[in-house]
Amino acid sequence: MNINKKNNIFFELNNNEKLVIELQDPLDMVFPCDDIWIKYLGKNSLTLSYDCLFYSLNQFTGMLLSATNNSLPLHPSINKDIGYLWNQELHGEPELLQEEHQGQLFWVGERYNLWSTPGDIRPKVTTWLYNDKNGDIIFEITPNYFWHFDEPTPDEDYITYEEFMKNYEPYVIRTIPHEVAQTWLEQASKLLEQVENNSKKHSPTAHLE
Repeated sequence: MNINKKNNIFFELNNNEKLVIELQDPLDMVFPCDDIWIKYLGKNSLTLSYDCLFYSLNQFTGMLLSATNNSLPLHPSINKDIGYLWNQELHGEPELLQEEHQGQLFWVGERYNLWSTPGDIRPKVTTWLYNDKNGDIIFEITPNYFWHFDEPTPDEDYITYEEFMKNYEPYVIRTIPHEVAQTWLEQASKLLEQVENNSKKHSPTAHLE
């Protein structure tokens, strides 16, 4: 596992781009419910997520496995960039195709939502993983309009939703080679296994086993 002295674990895409998981503690003291930062490092640096390690990595491994098996094709209704449509969905226009999950309706594009930027961090982005029509694995990072649900404050560099959409462009769209996706899957699975073992080792009943 590629981990440096700052407890950062790297998922290499190529010589110039990588994902990094920032752990708050040494690996042998990290547990499933610990929060982790996930960032993209490339020409720009983007914060992708800050959430529970188990949830974040479980989502990652599950979607990677589906994508490597070409089981994550975009729904036919997604006829524009997925991030563009996501902003339309968040803004409530127009009504996009919904599907039911656990008794609630969600836009079909949410199947491909890997991570989202937390809180007031800017830029606010969503990370997607899916198969294109050729079966290639696509990793995409897209911007979200910051004021979908909040009013701007006087000191903010505000733009209208219409301006944002007029100039909308994804930040990152990359085809992930299958061998890279497989390496990522193995790394993430090992990390999950390690933290689960940490949890067992430090549980109150561990000394009884």
